[in-house]
Amino acid sequence: MYVDGSLRLDTAKHLRWYRVKDVLAYLHQVRAYLLHSDMFQLPSLRPAAPPVSNSAKRFPSNTVYICEGIGEWNSRLQKMQHLTSVLVHPHRLSKGYHQSRSLGNAELLLLRLINASLLAYEAADSFVDRALFENRYSMVWVD
Repeated sequence: MYVDGSLRLDTAKHLRWYRVKDVLAYLHQVRAYLLHSDMFQLPSLRPAAPPVSNSAKRFPSNTVYICEGIGEWNSRLQKMQHLTSVLVHPHRLSKGYHQSRSLGNAELLLLRLINASLLAYEAADSFVDRALFENRYSMVWVD
């Protein structure tokens, strides 16, 4: 079980966590949606269950996560989800978003965000594994 850091554990379990393999699949699906008009359903990204929900469950040793509260991933994912929403609901362009004045402009911006996200993915930017999680949240596992 984990000892120490119980307040930090409470913080971590209330944030959204995404498995990195799910994020990569989402990036590829959104890109395919943009580049291949034969897709009918827009891909979605669902958060995973928190990797640790109580002090008796240890962070998985074989899974790497992205957390909405760490790094720039939350900002990237929110922008991508917003732009895909604009593409599906073009009437939202009338709100006058600064960089999305047309559907084509929104598509190009979305492709740039996907590219930046793929670069961050390759660099393992802000990825959270067991060691980083336990260090970040001051968690000590005792058998």
